[in-house]
Amino acid sequence: MTADKLKAIFYFTTLLLCIPVFQIHATSSISYAEGRVSVHRSGRVFSGEIGVDLMAGDRIETQEGSMAILELENRGVLKILENTSLILDNLNDSMQVSLNAGNLFAKIRKMSGKSFNVFSQNVIAGVRGTQFYMAYSYENPENMWLCVKNGRVEVSLQDSEDTVLVKKGEGISIIGGKEFSEPQRYEWTKNLNWDFIAP
Repeated sequence: MTADKLKAIFYFTTLLLCIPVFQIHATSSISYAEGRVSVHRSGRVFSGEIGVDLMAGDRIETQEGSMAILELENRGVLKILENTSLILDNLNDSMQVSLNAGNLFAKIRKMSGKSFNVFSQNVIAGVRGTQFYMAYSYENPENMWLCVKNGRVEVSLQDSEDTVLVKKGEGISIIGGKEFSEPQRYEWTKNLNWDFIAP
């Protein structure tokens, strides 16, 4: 091997070693927004536009006639409709959000060693990979509704040991954050807009 070839190999190897290695991290963001959507972060409020990155602790709010679709890293997607307030409490392996008002469609991937929980009033909805809908009642915001399109959701009350498993095609009412109705099938849930693709 000639000296020129050895020199070329040396320079090429040195160049490769100097190139930084970047690790790509999945991020959470707003993939679609319609109407008035806002993001509240550390005392600041800014417009929830398409492409805005989201962080743990963010509160996303929609006004009347508005909606937003949120991509949660590689874990799933959320759709919030009008008059909704949602907090992204935790975005790590034990992902957690709080639904404080309005309604939420969720499509969560099942991933080993990872969990997804929705907190609302006195209720915890534990998800391990499913598609479901959760909402406050329009008539009485003390009550809630939850139904499951695919998979299963375990619903429990924070101040008691009461737990109910809601399966595919079933729904329950949560009365005053204190008791559940029996899970049963409701035909009208099939007519909900389960689409997570921006119109």
